[in-house]
Amino acid sequence: MAIILTLTMLFIAYSQKKTTICDIEQYYDFEQNENIVDHTRINQTDIMLTNSNIYILDENLQVLNSIETPEISDYICNKIITHPLHLILLLACQSQQKGINPIMFAYKANGLNQYELFGEAVQMQQVKENFEKMIIVGNSLLIPQSDKILTLTTVISNNSWYLKTTSYTLDAQFLNVSNLNITNFDIYSYVKDFQTNYRILISDYENGVYWIEAISKSNNIVPYNSGRFNIRSFYIPNTARFRSAVILNATNSNTLFILQTYVDSSFLFEYSFTSSQLFFYSTLNKYKDWNAFSQIRNNKNAILIPYQNYQKVVVINLFNLKSLKQNQLTVEPNDLLISASIDNLILYFISENRLVFRSDVDALTRCTLMNYQEV
Repeated sequence: MAIILTLTMLFIAYSQKKTTICDIEQYYDFEQNENIVDHTRINQTDIMLTNSNIYILDENLQVLNSIETPEISDYICNKIITHPLHLILLLACQSQQKGINPIMFAYKANGLNQYELFGEAVQMQQVKENFEKMIIVGNSLLIPQSDKILTLTTVISNNSWYLKTTSYTLDAQFLNVSNLNITNFDIYSYVKDFQTNYRILISDYENGVYWIEAISKSNNIVPYNSGRFNIRSFYIPNTARFRSAVILNATNSNTLFILQTYVDSSFLFEYSFTSSQLFFYSTLNKYKDWNAFSQIRNNKNAILIPYQNYQKVVVINLFNLKSLKQNQLTVEPNDLLISASIDNLILYFISENRLVFRSDVDALTRCTLMNYQEV
């Protein structure tokens, strides 16, 4: 499939306070009704997913190759992820009707910037609801549902692959609570006693944040402990409902994280497992009265929180973690990135201080962050 590209060198700041300099905006000549829906990276190569194609991009966001995604009646292929142990892309296609199992396809590298279908399509019988996020760690694929986090094992051989159900599910029974209403989850790895450990945070609509400890065995995540942070003991409105918890850093003794609400602002906390205490740092003010949108992204000291208005225009608040921990109870963003009216936000880091975001319906923009590096 042919695609015509227009490359625009900007050398101007998309940001309002000019701590972010954007040098490339890449427009794509999409087919009618083609829409960007997701992104991943494989071997330092960018992969852009639309509702009809997979695009392999170079460092300047130009298309190197494209692959048509499967056409399935009443399904949309809208989630893509890279397997960390293999040169394989996993593509999830979800039904537009409720109660229909998603279907997952695998694509394997077959030459430079070339990918082909690998093995058979897998119907995800365990998944009963459509999902906005999936994370793969080792061979473990984690997919959120409203009342649980499913953990599936990817089994890959030379010529085939499949998904295997594990003996555990991260649900209300595992957390020892009466019910769950999961809105999001995050995972962070750290090393303890020469062993890779994982901390998982699950945000619950009314009850705040649950934490889970897990270890890696045979490249699979095995959870073994859990608990809950007492968020309501702080000055968060009783009416607040929780949208996501994003881990900024985790060690054996603590977890630094941002808790985002639906209507109110976002909050920076740190929990000490040594003292069993939760510490509040700052309130990260939202953008005007706009709605929280998409997912929070972070990389080292840069924290990006997107918001959207009723016209679907997106503003991304940029915060510098170094300034958030300086005893400021309320913090305004260091800068703003602005996107045109869009349905899905693409936002990812390509290095410690460089990022790419969807700046228009049919465009990606590359930017450099100034003064966000670690010290």
